[in-house]
Amino acid sequence: LLQGQRGADVSDAQLRTDCEELYKGGEAKLGTDETTFTRILVSRSWKDIAKINDIYNQARGHDLITAIGKETSGDYRRALQTIVKTAINRNAAYAEILYNTMKGAGTHDDNLVRMIIAHSEVDLAVIRHTFNSTYEKTLDQMIAGDTSGDYRKYLLAIVGK
Repeated sequence: LLQGQRGADVSDAQLRTDCEELYKGGEAKLGTDETTFTRILVSRSWKDIAKINDIYNQARGHDLITAIGKETSGDYRRALQTIVKTAINRNAAYAEILYNTMKGAGTHDDNLVRMIIAHSEVDLAVIRHTFNSTYEKTLDQMIAGDTSGDYRKYLLAIVGK
């Protein structure tokens, strides 16, 4: 869902139409038309999804993330909300994903490694900065607290500790 077949930017009129379709496919009726949510959020550019969120917020008094939270559940909810969060602020969305891999009991090691490796040579320094300014513990502290041995040492080396 995050990759999708994202198209070129569309007109503001089309974005307003998309917002209305999302409303009619969700909050305006009993049940949710998941096809509408998927079609729009997978096909629009990141910039357009951020605009759709703004237009939705102006029209409905709350953002699209809230509407998705009301209308969907489980993994589908998390996927759609992550798409919108990524469109709004990619680094904050990635920082949240990293945080969620380590919060609470246990660590989602596969996701933690995947995120760190995928972003290590691209934007990990910016994500780390965003993480550190958003959460009580720094990324380094969370990694150190949730991992051990060589695994900890290597992850901390990659994130720049």
